[in-house]
Amino acid sequence: MSLPKKIAILWLVLLFAQAMSTYFIVTPISLAASLNFGIQSFITIVLFFLVGKEPTKRGKFIFINFAFFFLISIFHFIGGYFGSAEFRYNFYIYVCRGISVGLLALAIVYITCDTLFRDFSIAAKYLITILIVGGIFTYYYSPYFSDVKSLSRTQDYLDWKVIRQASNEIFTEKSQSATPEEIASRIELQIWNKGVAVGRLYDQAKLNRVRELFPYIENQNYVLLLLRPVYYNTIYMNVLSIFFILLFFGYQYKKDPPLGAYIEKLMLLFLIFCALEILHAWAYIKTLETEAWQELFQAGLYISTGILVLLGLFFSLRLRFIISPTGKDYEQELVCDAQRTTRWRDVFDDLLIRHYFNPKALKGRLLALRGKDSKK
Repeated sequence: MSLPKKIAILWLVLLFAQAMSTYFIVTPISLAASLNFGIQSFITIVLFFLVGKEPTKRGKFIFINFAFFFLISIFHFIGGYFGSAEFRYNFYIYVCRGISVGLLALAIVYITCDTLFRDFSIAAKYLITILIVGGIFTYYYSPYFSDVKSLSRTQDYLDWKVIRQASNEIFTEKSQSATPEEIASRIELQIWNKGVAVGRLYDQAKLNRVRELFPYIENQNYVLLLLRPVYYNTIYMNVLSIFFILLFFGYQYKKDPPLGAYIEKLMLLFLIFCALEILHAWAYIKTLETEAWQELFQAGLYISTGILVLLGLFFSLRLRFIISPTGKDYEQELVCDAQRTTRWRDVFDDLLIRHYFNPKALKGRLLALRGKDSKK
């Protein structure tokens, strides 16, 4: 059986399993979530074969890292829609917004370390990567993993509890909704540090604080307060990824080392993907209502799915390239004699050069003249 048929069959099996499992799910699955799962499951299958077909050990580890990241997509579906509400909430925090973000950062930082420290051993590259990503991940996420209720001890949530209690008391007494001024006049708000009161807010600061948190006392809006630190951490981890992607391209610009086919295009797409993740997280932080959050979340899924389609395309092109005789020889040559190997230029590079640049004026391996163009 040919490789494309194997990929298609495995993908259809996963899609069928997803479709059948919807009958056992209480929480309805949106079209955006289904599409997102479908594309990520396809990428996971492609990466599974890509790792197996990679001709070099160096390439295998690069794509193993991405395979672990996209494998989480299947667990997203399982944990995000099955189980109790508390389980889904914890799963969203620890897996979707924790482990998943950390694995993406690890995959990106590793590629950059692999490019900068080409002559280092794989173990040394992983050590550098883990020290960087693991250190930052531990700094931001260790409170959640050491204490599952740490999010309920933040300044925002503790203030919200006092404000919500006062609002309910006023509504019981007057049978009408309380105003921020009425709430502020009957409460004290503390300054909290790791769940311990270390001071209190004075009148104007207290009133401003009540006005800030007042929209969250309606319905289930308080959940957005609980998740706010998680979204900030999502931003921090994606900023780390973007920094190393820019470092990767900066090194490419200065040193111009040849790389495996399609690596640069994948990194460019991950740059866009991480930037979108930051934009989505920031929008969630600024959202005051759960209904608006859900709408933004669905819109964000559609946008991210578009980038995932392109990632799936280039992972597939990478797989097709390395199983060809030319691709195997090229990847092996990069390991054996990288300094004397010219960069592989695919159809997208040729199209860009032909329509937007003057090939005769271009120098370096990135846009090296080849074939017919070199004789013009």
